[in-house]
Amino acid sequence: IIAGHGTNVSARSIAVLPFDNVGKDTAFDYLADGIANDVRSGLMQLPGLSVKARTSSEAARGKPLHDAGALLKVGVILQGTFRRTADKTTVTVDLVKVADESALWTGTYVMPADGNFTAAQDSITGAVARTLHLSSAAAGSNALAQRGTKDLEAYDLYLKGQYFFAKRGGDNLRRAADYFQRATARDPNFARAYAGHAMVLTVLPGYTQVVGDSVSAEAARLARRALAIDSTLVDGHLALANVLATGGSPVEAEPEFLAVLARDPRNVTGRQWHGDNLAILGQVDEAVREGRMAVDLDPLSAVAGNDLAYELINAGHFDEAVQVAHRALELDATFDGVNVYLGLAFAFTQRSDSAQLTFEHLFRIDSLAPEARAYRVWEFALAGRWTEAERELAATDRTIIGGSRDVDLATAYIALGNKAAALDALERAARARSFYAANTALGCDPTFGPLKSEPRYLAVVKSFGQGICTATAKWPIPTRTKP
Repeated sequence: IIAGHGTNVSARSIAVLPFDNVGKDTAFDYLADGIANDVRSGLMQLPGLSVKARTSSEAARGKPLHDAGALLKVGVILQGTFRRTADKTTVTVDLVKVADESALWTGTYVMPADGNFTAAQDSITGAVARTLHLSSAAAGSNALAQRGTKDLEAYDLYLKGQYFFAKRGGDNLRRAADYFQRATARDPNFARAYAGHAMVLTVLPGYTQVVGDSVSAEAARLARRALAIDSTLVDGHLALANVLATGGSPVEAEPEFLAVLARDPRNVTGRQWHGDNLAILGQVDEAVREGRMAVDLDPLSAVAGNDLAYELINAGHFDEAVQVAHRALELDATFDGVNVYLGLAFAFTQRSDSAQLTFEHLFRIDSLAPEARAYRVWEFALAGRWTEAERELAATDRTIIGGSRDVDLATAYIALGNKAAALDALERAARARSFYAANTALGCDPTFGPLKSEPRYLAVVKSFGQGICTATAKWPIPTRTKP
């Protein structure tokens, strides 16, 4: 530390904002993000300190400190800058009290360009703990375990993997997988990199045309390899849980989710995915509780809001789902899933006009997306525009190939009252072990209400290891009359 000063404060809530890369080379953005993320992870180990999650902290990037504090509902903010030059790396951090924007502590760290900056991360965590009168023993004792490797190049590759993983999208996820793989090649005992690679593979089918079955075995192998090295690794348990949940084994996924939350109760992704898994198992009230906890931990995450909206719909809390979906859309108006859930929540509260407008908006966002085509059918069916609905259904049918998105096609057929075709589509999805079908609460989603008495439907739900909700909602689409 070149310079540092501090003052006492009783604040117990903090947000670590993304560190700004103030150098000219944006290729080092991943390092600025990585340092901030690891500092955040270290602070999350401190008992008695509430730390805002990554997504919400990133949403406050660039905002005035007072506004960021009010938005995140924290008393203290840690902000920083990162600069890499040819011969050195400089990290400067400020711990600021939101109420009066006074500096509680500042620190500047200078290291060789290719030096070990993890010591700076540990020092920052300790300084924050001391300033806020917290014990830093938990964070300090876990510092090496959090990094997971002494190989600086392997750790650098890992940070690049994390950077691109957080960005999502098919190309970014493939880059992330490559970096994680290179990290484990450098250090074959780097458990965090194995877990990171596994996490990429568990979400890849949701962003690409990759079929879930083609990557699930490798994802499970990587997750188990990570846990063989470190049985306490949260990301290893989380990756394995998601492999099992999305592979049609939600019951087997439960112990892994519970292991995650026992070790890291504030793990937002763990709460989100566990809520999704509980909904799939038919435990909809418990799913809502998990979804609400995830939103509390990460209030500016559109993804957390998206998942909670769906869990509320499965539980029949449609009015609250409307409110949650609206808040999520304020964060990301183009989020396909949230628009679907908002439209469904409107439909099942008999607000047909609002549902139609929402589904029309979804179609305008991405007219080629299977879910947008399927709910375009719903839009017309809600209005009784059957000819247009049939025409859109024919177009949707042509876009669904190979069973992976047949669950969307099933929802379109249901809108037109064609149960037999809907069941055919669901059975194709089951045979294909569709990632999307496995991630849909088929037994509780009110969209599939008209099929609940059908033995074929019950068999599909059972084939995915899912539970069935007995409650039914009033069907929103008018009965079709034949001319």
